[in-house]
Amino acid sequence: MPCSGIGSTKVAGQQDALPGLPMAPINYKFGNREPDFLSTGSGNTSFLVINQRYDYAFGLFSGGKDNPKLLAVSNKVSFANPKAPVFPLLSQGKEWNEMAVTWTSGYNIGEAYPFVEWRIKGEETSKRTPAVTLTFTQGHLCGNPARGQG
Repeated sequence: MPCSGIGSTKVAGQQDALPGLPMAPINYKFGNREPDFLSTGSGNTSFLVINQRYDYAFGLFSGGKDNPKLLAVSNKVSFANPKAPVFPLLSQGKEWNEMAVTWTSGYNIGEAYPFVEWRIKGEETSKRTPAVTLTFTQGHLCGNPARGQG
């Protein structure tokens, strides 16, 4: 039976591998994009994945999008440091001589000391400035879809 697709999915907080993929695929590719895949059953593909602080798994399906059948599931793929700060943003501060740096992190307030390390161009010594931590909960948001599930 020729295989028709490969998909990636988050394994949201699962401790043990499940017999199938535990969540809906977040990305997929058709196997027939690889020239020799249908005749040889082998090929290569790659996916760009971002650190969503959970492990990923990949599934091999047959049957196409209309009738998918899970044939195999990969081992979990983990990030080396899933709590690492990501999505940095640099913006103008409140005053003309201020800059704001924002990011998201998986660390709780008691697990890490948040700071920004910086230096003036041409200088070799860097400085560390303590960061102010703000945490937004669902209650801070205005309504759906922001206050919905997901």
